[in-house]
Amino acid sequence: MEILGRTFVLVLLMHLAFSLDELSSNKSIVPNVSLSHYPEIHHAKSSIDSLLAKLHTDITNYHKKYVSLKKMAALYRTERLIKVKELNVLKTVGLLLPKLTGGETSNYICSAILNKFKVIRPIEMRTSSSVLHEGFTVKLPVNHHSLITAGLALVNGNDLRVYFNKEDDHFHEIDRVVEKNGTTKATILFRLQKAINKNSVEKTSYYLAYGNPNARPARHNPENVYLFYDDFSDKSLSKKWKKNWGSVNVVNGQLVLKTGKTQGDNAEVAIYVKQGNNWHDVEVELDFKERHKSVYPGPFLRLENPAIKTTSGWWFEYESGGQGCTMRPFNKNKDGSWLYSGKLSKPLGTNTWIHAKYRVVGDKFSHWVNGITIHNNVKVSSSWMLKKGTLGLGCHDKGSGSGCLTIYDNVKVIKYVSAAPTFSLGRDCKENIKGVHGLVTTNKNAAVSCKALVDHAHHSLRNGLYWIKTGANGQPVQTYCDMKNGGWTLIGKINGKVGNIFHTWLIKNRNIKSLTNPSLPSTNLISCIDARHLATFNASTIRFSSGDNPKGIGSKWIEWSLPDKREATSLWTHAVGYTKVAKARIDPVVITAWNGEKKVCYQNKYGIMPLQKHGGSYPSVSIDKTGGTATNDYCMAVGVQKKGTSADSWGQNGNGFDSPLSNSDWPGKSVNHESPSLTVWLK
Repeated sequence: MEILGRTFVLVLLMHLAFSLDELSSNKSIVPNVSLSHYPEIHHAKSSIDSLLAKLHTDITNYHKKYVSLKKMAALYRTERLIKVKELNVLKTVGLLLPKLTGGETSNYICSAILNKFKVIRPIEMRTSSSVLHEGFTVKLPVNHHSLITAGLALVNGNDLRVYFNKEDDHFHEIDRVVEKNGTTKATILFRLQKAINKNSVEKTSYYLAYGNPNARPARHNPENVYLFYDDFSDKSLSKKWKKNWGSVNVVNGQLVLKTGKTQGDNAEVAIYVKQGNNWHDVEVELDFKERHKSVYPGPFLRLENPAIKTTSGWWFEYESGGQGCTMRPFNKNKDGSWLYSGKLSKPLGTNTWIHAKYRVVGDKFSHWVNGITIHNNVKVSSSWMLKKGTLGLGCHDKGSGSGCLTIYDNVKVIKYVSAAPTFSLGRDCKENIKGVHGLVTTNKNAAVSCKALVDHAHHSLRNGLYWIKTGANGQPVQTYCDMKNGGWTLIGKINGKVGNIFHTWLIKNRNIKSLTNPSLPSTNLISCIDARHLATFNASTIRFSSGDNPKGIGSKWIEWSLPDKREATSLWTHAVGYTKVAKARIDPVVITAWNGEKKVCYQNKYGIMPLQKHGGSYPSVSIDKTGGTATNDYCMAVGVQKKGTSADSWGQNGNGFDSPLSNSDWPGKSVNHESPSLTVWLK
């Protein structure tokens, strides 16, 4: 508005100036009168001319400002459109992140194992009024049949595995058992590693992964899944059981219980579990068959006192050859007889296996045989109430005198809570990781490997610096990625005599600023990241390379598959010592070289050269199973211990430096130069 006002004044002044000019130059306007006698007119004209000049300058400046503002407005509109697009992307990510079932932690866990499995799903646990204590056995329902049909899981179930995430994103696989494998009603069982409070939701600590056609068998030790487990594959009973009466032995992987005539009129305990004295609410499953007729076998639960003639426990008694059964309580040998009787669906045939299941919770019990309910949540009177006790196996025979001959197998015990929790699978977090990884450019959202970025980026990526998680705690650092060759992560550079480096080489972050490019300097140098976690969970191949390419992997290189049974806590860890490394299994591995050559070398799960006098060199592949070295071959190792020194039971005679000593010395003319010169990559 100001510029319009000034323009209007300028026009008026121009008209006035023009009129004064006419007045001063045109004598006909006032005949015979000289205007020189009126100096006011000349003064007015001079003032108007001065105002005209000033207004003209102001308007010119305002015009320039107008043009500048117009350009700025156009730029602002463009920037605003960009900001709107960026905001939309951020909104998308904002909606995406909550679906990762736990935010950044879930993001890391899922991305950390996404290269190994087609599907990674968080396991969601919801409790009500009961606390789930550490050691509680989770029963996760899974439609395994549908997963197999969809091509997402293996028929044998080898790829079904459970991961537990501890604090600081330190996660590991835990043992699990699969029941009813391949069916629509499969169950995956595993033990809680920490307690879960009542009335809470846990969805960031446990993950189910599946869909790896090359998966080795998952961890599946049932003794680490159940509160108690025995399939009697071990003939020794003394570790888990205490014999009490009769002849009890393991024969062909089954428990054979042979008793004589019962002492007195009551049942007695032949054998019981040592560790179960403080078991309160539990669920027990077992298989058994009785070979003798007219005897009464069965297990004791809540067994407080197994002693002969002073027994206290809840005995589940069966009539061999008949349909009768009962929960028969004993309290200091006082007999409740058939107080809580039941009936089988058909007679208990001799030498016929049955599967029985029992549940004791507070003052109630339930009982199933071959899937059919015999007792359902029956309350025990206060006079027969027992609060806790172990599991025992017993017999009652006062008539025939032959005693029981009972065969038991597959005994399983788990903790039970009255307010049942629910377990379910969350959404496949691997799908969501694909959308997130395109934004991984900062230490706030680092990737687990360069290969992970390549696999899930929406466009081709350039070679260069990327933020990568290191170590078990996922500390982000910037290192170089060779994306054009499929996503190789630079994990280490070494050049020249660097002395004893086994305390840091590839197991700590050191001189990471040097990893901003893959070139090798002319001076002595070691730089590396803690790459053991990456190598264990997010890579399958290692590569040694020359350092003659500042923009990627060098012109000469060798590569091989990482050892199958590697562990993040011991891979490339010199401190495990010579003794353990020497005992480790040695496996052949094929080395592929830059020139197309191939060679069979040898490695162990530690990735450490096993010959004691070679100083525990690593990463290592040897020419033979003893850890030998040779010149001009493709079996290589990085020497980490100075000649003439000893550490962690290793010595070093100088021959453990089986690697090139310069970019031109490939594959290597010497094994005792003490000056390794190469870069190390993972994919």
